[in-house]
Amino acid sequence: MCSVSSQRLIHRPDGSSFLERVLKEETIQRTFEKGSLTTVHALIATARDTQVNLAPMFNLMNLPTFERELVELISFPTRLAQALLRSRLEYANRVTDPDVLIIDQMLEDFRLAIGLACTLKRQYEAFLLPDPGGNWNLPSCISQDYDETLLETLNMFFKLINWKLKSGSKDIYFRETEVIDAQWATFNDVSLAVEGGCALVAEQIWCVSGLFQ
Repeated sequence: MCSVSSQRLIHRPDGSSFLERVLKEETIQRTFEKGSLTTVHALIATARDTQVNLAPMFNLMNLPTFERELVELISFPTRLAQALLRSRLEYANRVTDPDVLIIDQMLEDFRLAIGLACTLKRQYEAFLLPDPGGNWNLPSCISQDYDETLLETLNMFFKLINWKLKSGSKDIYFRETEVIDAQWATFNDVSLAVEGGCALVAEQIWCVSGLFQ
């Protein structure tokens, strides 16, 4: 349900995007997570608790529920995360013959973006859980291709790992086990958050290991 107005907020006259400005560096991303996204999360959690716990009073006073009014707010974090993933993918697809330093920076950017996307999906799923008493029933408000974008990003993440392992640098030697172990938290994150994530991780790790046998 991404509105035209929300898309317009992404860009500024100098061509830089809202995503690039807010999530360009890890420190900025952490600040944003602890600030705006934390505020959104707290607001939705409070709204849910209020509607569920005060349902008898809502009914007594014949007050309307407000789940649907929250859909746009609830969907904002995952829309942001998905747009960030796509931004990273677009950049990576334009890169040709990167050196090790660029690959390392891209791996870090992808790690942060994937981690944020998985965290926000878990939060979204928690918000979506219906109340047993029927006092909280949200419609689906996450993009239908969110998981697909996450898996596509993970594929590119493995491609970057392959680039690093095959960089051909005479001054740096990488063992595939060390490189893979360093990214294990990211693999685990996607495996738990996305259907098909486990299979993709297993397949890609097998492919990476097979290159160096």
